[in-house]
Amino acid sequence: MTNARKVSLKKALRVIIIITLIFILLSFSVTKIIYDAIFSRWDPEKSALSSELSALEESAEKYTFYSDGALLSSYLYTADASPADSLVVIVPGFRSTHRDYLAVAESFRSAGRDVFIFDPTGCGDSGGESCVGFAGELFDLDAALDFIDGNFNYSHIFLLGHSRGGWAACCVLADGEHRISAVAAVSAVNSPMESIIMPAESRIGFAAYLNYPMLLLYQSMLFGPSHADNSAAEALSETEIPVLIVHAENDEQVPADRYSLISHRAEIESDSVEYYICDDPDGDGHTGVLFSADGSADGTLMTKIDTFFSDAAESGDKTAERTDIHANDGRNRTDTGVYAG
Repeated sequence: MTNARKVSLKKALRVIIIITLIFILLSFSVTKIIYDAIFSRWDPEKSALSSELSALEESAEKYTFYSDGALLSSYLYTADASPADSLVVIVPGFRSTHRDYLAVAESFRSAGRDVFIFDPTGCGDSGGESCVGFAGELFDLDAALDFIDGNFNYSHIFLLGHSRGGWAACCVLADGEHRISAVAAVSAVNSPMESIIMPAESRIGFAAYLNYPMLLLYQSMLFGPSHADNSAAEALSETEIPVLIVHAENDEQVPADRYSLISHRAEIESDSVEYYICDDPDGDGHTGVLFSADGSADGTLMTKIDTFFSDAAESGDKTAERTDIHANDGRNRTDTGVYAG
């Protein structure tokens, strides 16, 4: 009787293990299928542009560089008053290309700054069979900055990241490998997992979190555990580079009170971070916050960001002057110390 009971328990345990493994396999397979569909290749139709923006697009100097094996296309728009000593790198949002930000580029170009925009992996004119995944843009931005560092010589490099690009622009500061003077993060999400869970929770509620482990596992497989769920708020707490966080109160896609970078404001322990909370009466609050009703770049916001960049550059120049070991101020120095008065 005892032996029969043991055999029965072993069979039950074996069945439970098999069912569990089948469930995990099916759950992972479904997760992968849905995830890959969301981040499939993005080839939008090229809509008509105004004559001004069409001329700007045609004037661009085109460059290519590699990001994890994918050949990315990028575009340099030179300022009216060339040569410019500063460069604004626009980091696109999800399923966006350089053409979506031409009006923003024109605004900075008119203000005397060169502008550099790239199409992310799997988007627009760039290569790649798919967009791969949310965290991929951090690798694309890192590759873009490597290309800029190796081919240009600007006094100041600024980043303007939108949505997913805002997340990447903040997270790239964490490694400290690039010389960046300031960042503007517009409508930024805080992390890959929050961004992915956000639309799922809006549809099926808390049940979306049941699949959280599989999503995290798949992202870890794609980008490595250290990049599966980078927090922009955490990255900003570890940098002294000036950052302006811009978010509209009526953002319908990334709510200001949840999932967004600004919703994690209390976690950002940095005196270098400023906030600009606004409203977008003419649009959805997410992408529309960048533009006026007529499709041009929003003048108030562009002035705010451009002034922030100028102030950051001026502050950085003063710091560099104080710490320049080659400057001759009449003081004696030794090899063991630098006067930074």
